Amino acid sequence: MKYVVHPSHHKELLHTVPYVAVGVLLLAIVLLLERLGLIAAIPFYVAMHTSVELFSVVISFLIFAIGWNTWHFTNNYKLLLLSCTMLCVAIFDSLHFLAFDSMHEGNADMNLVLSFWLIARLFNGAAFLIIAAGIWVKYKPLNARALLTSLLLFSLFIASSLFYFPGLLPDIYIEGVGGSHIKFLIDLLVLALYGAAVLMFSTQLRKPRTNLNIAGKTLVCLLAILSEACFVVSNDASHTTNTFNFFGHVYKGLTYFLLYKILFVETVTKPYAALDNSSNQLKATLTALPDSVFELEKDGTFREVFSDNSDSHVFTKAMVGQNISSMFEKSDAQDFMRTLMEAKKSAVCLVNTLPISVNGWVIHFEFSITLFEHDNDGPTYLVNARDVSDKVGRMAALAQQSKFNRGLLQLTEISFQDDQDVLLNYAVNQALEITNCDGAALFICNEQKQHDYRAQKGNVFDVCTEKLQGKIAAGQAVIVNRKHAKEYGLPGDSNSLLVVPVIRHSQCHMAIILQHQTKVFSVQDKNMLTVWAESVWQWFHKITLNNRMHILSQAVEQNPHPIMFTNTDAKIEYMNRAYLDMCQYEYDELIGQSPHKISAGQTEPAVYQTMWEHLKNRKAWVGALVNMTKHGKVIVEQTTIYPLKDQQGKVSNYISFQHDVTKEVESETLIHQLSYFDQLTGLANQDKLQMEFEQNIKLQADAKAAFILIGLDNFKILNKALGMASCNLVLQSLSARICNFMGEHIMVARLQGDRFAFITPYTTIGAINKSTHDLLKVISEPLTINDELIVVTASVGVSLFPIDGKEFEPLLQMAESAMFEVKRQGRNNALFYAEEMNKSGLRQLQIINALNYALENDELYLVFQPQIDIASGAVVAVEVLLRWHSETLGNVSPAEFIPIAESSGLISKIDDWVFENTVKTIRQWQDDNMPAMTFAINLSATKFVKKQLLGDLISVLQTYSIEPECIELELTETIAIGNPQFALSTITKLREAGFKMSIDDFGTGYSSMNYLKDFALDKLKIDKSFIDDLENPSDADKAIVKAMIDLASALNMESIAEGVESEQQLNILKELECSQVQGYYFSKPLPITVLYKFVKSPSFSR
Repeated sequence: MKYVVHPSHHKELLHTVPYVAVGVLLLAIVLLLERLGLIAAIPFYVAMHTSVELFSVVISFLIFAIGWNTWHFTNNYKLLLLSCTMLCVAIFDSLHFLAFDSMHEGNADMNLVLSFWLIARLFNGAAFLIIAAGIWVKYKPLNARALLTSLLLFSLFIASSLFYFPGLLPDIYIEGVGGSHIKFLIDLLVLALYGAAVLMFSTQLRKPRTNLNIAGKTLVCLLAILSEACFVVSNDASHTTNTFNFFGHVYKGLTYFLLYKILFVETVTKPYAALDNSSNQLKATLTALPDSVFELEKDGTFREVFSDNSDSHVFTKAMVGQNISSMFEKSDAQDFMRTLMEAKKSAVCLVNTLPISVNGWVIHFEFSITLFEHDNDGPTYLVNARDVSDKVGRMAALAQQSKFNRGLLQLTEISFQDDQDVLLNYAVNQALEITNCDGAALFICNEQKQHDYRAQKGNVFDVCTEKLQGKIAAGQAVIVNRKHAKEYGLPGDSNSLLVVPVIRHSQCHMAIILQHQTKVFSVQDKNMLTVWAESVWQWFHKITLNNRMHILSQAVEQNPHPIMFTNTDAKIEYMNRAYLDMCQYEYDELIGQSPHKISAGQTEPAVYQTMWEHLKNRKAWVGALVNMTKHGKVIVEQTTIYPLKDQQGKVSNYISFQHDVTKEVESETLIHQLSYFDQLTGLANQDKLQMEFEQNIKLQADAKAAFILIGLDNFKILNKALGMASCNLVLQSLSARICNFMGEHIMVARLQGDRFAFITPYTTIGAINKSTHDLLKVISEPLTINDELIVVTASVGVSLFPIDGKEFEPLLQMAESAMFEVKRQGRNNALFYAEEMNKSGLRQLQIINALNYALENDELYLVFQPQIDIASGAVVAVEVLLRWHSETLGNVSPAEFIPIAESSGLISKIDDWVFENTVKTIRQWQDDNMPAMTFAINLSATKFVKKQLLGDLISVLQTYSIEPECIELELTETIAIGNPQFALSTITKLREAGFKMSIDDFGTGYSSMNYLKDFALDKLKIDKSFIDDLENPSDADKAIVKAMIDLASALNMESIAEGVESEQQLNILKELECSQVQGYYFSKPLPITVLYKFVKSPSFSR
């Protein structure tokens, strides 16, 4: 909260307020007496007016006198302006009361009297404004005489004008009326000046007091306002001698008096009080000073001793009248007197330290001399004498310390030479110089505690007595002065000794010995030599460590194994040559870098995480990191990293040792690759797939997965047709297709041969079913291998985890059973495992075993189904069909055992048996003079793709003397189109050899019109599935068959429909102009004996 008047002004307000209060109280009393009629007017008004005005004039002159005579001491131009203005006030106030007295004598008019009065008031208001404005305005330097002269001339000018030209004056006073409006306005102007001063002062009353009496000046201004207000109230003619007028003069006089008092205090009283206070402070300061202060005559005689408090009690008041030269040695006295003469020239001079002998003690003083001028007497010298004995002692100690410090610095420089002998010799020499001894020696204690003197100088003898050795071993510095020599087993005339050992881990490692003939060694000598010995030992030890470090650094640098140091921020700080050779970088390229700079980016993040966990726990870490050389070669480093700790046990660095294990890792990788991956396709093998199952699927709770097994259809045939190299390309292409289809997150494996497998999570069985059929479409898309288009289909078996099983092998077997079932049913499909398939699998195993037995025991036999020419009704050919009656299984359908024979590899033997037995039959047929006809034999894919197919066939024919024209070789559409180029080549060779060629089961495979044209076949056999549709045909069914017949005709092939079982079908085929027919409508497959009869029959019609 802001103050109206700051408390620091209260005291001055209290000093001034009583004057104002008394004046106001007197006015109130007189006014009361007037109202009571006790007095009618102020008695003796003229005399009292003159007395008050005279008092005011005198005070004004005093204010001028004070200001004029003191302003130049303080350069207070505000005071100068005020004093000169108040002089003008005094002049016009004088003229006023003189004119007033003359007026009562009839010699002056009231207009002139009031003019002088108002001019004095204006000057007075200006004076107060000058004081108030000085708070903010710094007055510029003024010429005092010019200012005074100007104001006096101005005052003279105004006074003369008023005296000699009274007509120029306006009417200030009107007879019978009183003061005019002009006077009233001037009075208001005066009040405004006083009011402005009050406002200026009052703003400072809220602030803390300064050196100026603002509170007093404010009240003086208020009193002046009260005085002027009294004159304004008594402005009419009837009040020129009334009470207000009189008290206006009284208040004016009181205003001048208070202003005078304030200025007198500020310019006279206060400076003298300050001077007296300063004198007292000076006396107190001199009394309190530890130094001696005295005054000397110009010849060195003591004139006055101001202080008698020196601890040395050398300069006392008793010295007055004595000459200071008697206290010094002659040379020192001359120096002191010479300094006095110099002080006369330069006023101030400092005497360097001089000794004074007092009662056998030497005290050193430092003198400061100042020239002191007197007004009447000649100059004297004020001398300050300070006892600096301690300082001199310290300076001597500092000199020794400085020598010691220089020795330490030089010791540091010498240590950089890494020469122990140079260091120790310097240490001995410098010890002698520091302590001013006769001799010094230094020995090193070896591990056997033997003393090896490494350096010595001056008079030195062996001082290592038993007692001294005991002290030294205990780590004690020993001072042996001559009187104590015998106590330590030394001769009585021995020199004084100082022995300082250096102890580390309770063992003396080094000692320095000093000897002097007369000197008594002090504790300071011992302390200094102890520090010196410690410093020497530290540098000696450092050189020893440096030598060891050099050996170690060379061992590290020349180590054949890569070594690297990093800081705790993993920034490289050092690498040896082997490391740089390994990574092929230069030193500057890696220093300050992170080791990650040489990382190949192939190390698993978990490896780094484990590494840092070990290192942060202050444990060593061993592991393999995959890095890369500057030239891009990937290397594997077996790395060992240790945290290094400083003396506080805090980890400061890490050191790593690397060993290039790239070749070993490559070998391990190769072994792993060979063990777990297929070398042809790069896919995982069965072991890897099983590992994936065991680790990532079997252990998952609530996991559902489908085991997908893919077996390529007729791949053995394709392998024989194309060769291994081309089939390898097929496998690689198909493996890429399967992987792309399944995505990176599914591991696809090649199990063996033409089988692929993978395990995939699933949500619904429907999703798996759709996915497998989509995969079949992807697999069956034509491949381009060596510029040939090849179509491959596959059979897919699916088993489900954990529904079908929870172990790998059973799931694989179940998927395999499902796949075999697909092949049995016709291939190019996908089936989920069902329990019945186990029975089928057992059946397949029985059939395989029985087939091996059947070949050896002639359980197979041939039947023949006639093929009829529709136009003539004659039998033009027969299809050779295989039948099997097993001793154990009974009759087994070809649809069942043929696929099993193909998948088990027995089909090749069966093909050879069928062909040879057919040729035997033809031989017998011809020998029996039967009508010539063609025997149509089905070629399996395995037989067709054999390179020696033609040779084998011709060889059998030659054995039985049968021409190739008697035999028609039937190929399925799938075999022919699977590898069109190979098929075209083989078909061409067979036709050139004389064999007839036909396409069986046309319409069920992947027909290509272009290849059919190029094959130039003899016959096109329409599959039974199309003929069945002719029983109750639609237009579309007829159109399809018609198209096939027309196609055969267009390609110059005969068309034959198989599976004709009704007259309806026959009639439609006739209508569609089919060439030949075959089926149960005419005859079932017949044994050869029955065929004889069928052919010989005059007619066969239904």
